[in-house]
Parts: sequence; structure tokens; C-alpha cells
Amino acid sequence: MIVINNLSSKDIDVVLPLLIQDYNDIFPNIIKLIQLIYCIPFSSVECERGFSRQNQIKTKNRNLLTTDTLDMLMRVSLEGAESSKFDYNRAYIIWSNQKRRIGIKK
Repeated sequence: MIVINNLSSKDIDVVLPLLIQDYNDIFPNIIKLIQLIYCIPFSSVECERGFSRQNQIKTKNRNLLTTDTLDMLMRVSLEGAESSKFDYNRAYIIWSNQKRRIGIKK
């Protein structure tokens, strides 16, 4: 009744935090259940996308990648900017300033 009377016009992403904030003292068990349910993914799309990207990165010819390297490559691939929007000049400047490199004149 609380949701229907007070929050029915709002989106679920707005309703759940409000319920947790305002009604945790009154309905602690229900709020705990809502928190548990809300953290369960609705589909496995993200997981499947990750496995697919991993298979594209870690090929037969690149099977010696360390876990850290694979993790970084997957993060860039899944969460990084599109290559058309990436500032390669800025990235090069940051990279070249990290340590002295042989053959690069400053």
C-alpha cells in the first residue's frame, strides 16, 4: 500500500532507494529482501558479453596473456571509450611521460 499510495508514479530506480531509506526501521526484513533481489541480475547478457569478449581477446595465438593483462584488456574493451572518440595524442603523451623510453626524443 505504501508504494501504491506514495510512489506509484515513480520509476523503480527511484522507488527502491526511497523504500530502503525511509522504511528500513519499519520493515527491516522486507527491505533486506528487496536489497537482495535488487542485486540479482535480470539476465545473463553482461556475463555472456564478457565471455564473448574474452574469447576475442585471448585467442590461440595470444594464450599466454597474464590474468592482469587480460583483465585490463577486457576492461578497456568493455568499458572504454569508442575508438573514434579516443584521444590517441593525449594517451601517447601520458604514456611517454611515465618513464624514459629509448628512442623517444623529448
